[in-house]
Amino acid sequence: MLKSYLSQLRLRVPCYHPSAYRMKIFLIAAVVALLLLPGLATAQPAAIWIDTDIHLGRFGRDVDDGLAIIQAVRSDKVAIRGISFVLNINHGYRITEKLLQRCGKTIPIYKGATSSKLLGKETDAIKALAEALRKEQLSILILGSATNIATVLMLYPELQYQIKEIVFCGGRQPGRLLNPAKGRINLPDINFERDPKAFQLILNTQIPLVLAGYEASSTIYVDNQDIHFLQESSDQTDRWLYQQLRQWQKLWKIALGSRKGFIPFDAVTAAWLTDPGYLLYFNDIPVSIEQLPDDWKLHRLIHHRKPFLQASYQYASIRKVTYCYGVQPAYKELMLQSLKGNFQPAIIPVLTVK
Repeated sequence: MLKSYLSQLRLRVPCYHPSAYRMKIFLIAAVVALLLLPGLATAQPAAIWIDTDIHLGRFGRDVDDGLAIIQAVRSDKVAIRGISFVLNINHGYRITEKLLQRCGKTIPIYKGATSSKLLGKETDAIKALAEALRKEQLSILILGSATNIATVLMLYPELQYQIKEIVFCGGRQPGRLLNPAKGRINLPDINFERDPKAFQLILNTQIPLVLAGYEASSTIYVDNQDIHFLQESSDQTDRWLYQQLRQWQKLWKIALGSRKGFIPFDAVTAAWLTDPGYLLYFNDIPVSIEQLPDDWKLHRLIHHRKPFLQASYQYASIRKVTYCYGVQPAYKELMLQSLKGNFQPAIIPVLTVK
């Protein structure tokens, strides 16, 4: 195509006159620029919203929400329009505010529902997310229960068309146990199980949905060797972060029998927005909520039943999702690299949250 344009220019502009020659050079440069500009243009970061129940900084609680937030904040692939908190809202607000300060980022943060009982009740987080959606389309990353996002859909159903996609840390294939390192305990699908009613409301819409939970991340484990660089850092926040991750590793070893370290669930879920090329997934797979015997070993003794969020091509459900079932091993190093960017010089005391 470029050749044809240039040949046309040769026919229309004679070369023997100096001014005509300059005009020809200008036109050729303009045509080349127009043809190449789309390929040279830098892709704009995707506008996203993060909804989380972050526990980082609390003894004996999971750390992967914090890893996911640090990863997203430091990614040039996404632009975070806001972060909202569910269930663990006061601690989540304090620790995220401090993390953002140390990362040198200014991102609005909001408190949402403290319980699934507040499904349908307006909070600061609901108002802020609704306002953000009125301005532009957003992808939403859910790293906790779905209460906040379902409430937005209940109170402002017209805004569902402003949600580009929802990425959720949860779901499984039928028969798959959430059993890290084949250890002592089967884990619950906790983000879903804390508010299955809220997630059903999301399934009732046509919003594109990505499930990236246990199975997607279960091949990546973080051990002490992986994070030792944080302990050796001169930055106090790096060393604080090492302590939180190290405590979580030890708890996994004692409670779950995992000698391989811990699985960074939410950090892999976030990869769908920051580095999707590393994830393995099924497209257009039917999804369903099924009532089945509880596979958590403590509950199996009393024949307890619970809802399961499951994806399978065997289901007849018309609601279909993208289901992530794995991640390439190389993603682990990429995730760890996001922790290696030095924090800003200390402008607040070392992170201590009780």
